[in-house]
Amino acid sequence: MELQFHHVKPDALEDYIGYSTELYKSLEESSSDSTAPISHIGSFMIQIGEQDTAVHMTSYHDPSVYEMTKANPDDRARDLERKLRGTIQYRTNHLCREFNFWNPVPIHDDGIYELRSYTIKPGAMLEWAHHWAKGVEARRQHCHPIGAWFSQIGKLNTVHHLWYYHNMQERKEAREQAWQVKGWSDTVWHTVPLVTQHTTNIMRRLF
Repeated sequence: MELQFHHVKPDALEDYIGYSTELYKSLEESSSDSTAPISHIGSFMIQIGEQDTAVHMTSYHDPSVYEMTKANPDDRARDLERKLRGTIQYRTNHLCREFNFWNPVPIHDDGIYELRSYTIKPGAMLEWAHHWAKGVEARRQHCHPIGAWFSQIGKLNTVHHLWYYHNMQERKEAREQAWQVKGWSDTVWHTVPLVTQHTTNIMRRLF
């Protein structure tokens, strides 16, 4: 999965939204077939956190599909990419792999999405996965875990968790209720010492 962060020029935000919506909608339409080698997971704008930042998530069947897509864009995509570059201050990306215990669910149409990103101590990824395999089941009782990935290229030792809530009130209640579920406090106890840096962003879908 490719996770892209686009830090947009504030005075070019409207143009950026127009160009990126057209570009990623076309990608989403082309990947609607379940046999397609590319799957667009979702495009978002951060509302709380790193404002004026867009997040795009795209899954590729294998590395060769990623390389081919980047090396040989069609004329429409090439033109939109050129226009997008004029609206962006800078951008970064990670190539990530999904945790196999998460059992991802589809993106919803509305509501808010929380992207929580963790930098993990080198060598601690397996321990992190072991504890979160139990922790996600505790959280699942009161909220909607969309997916979880760890970086393989880009900023290494990085984990991203994506959560869905209908609104900020549901988020507040779900996080409070989690402490009543057996096993959640153990997950926190064991995983917090593994983290060296942690950020969270509240997002809404671009389209």
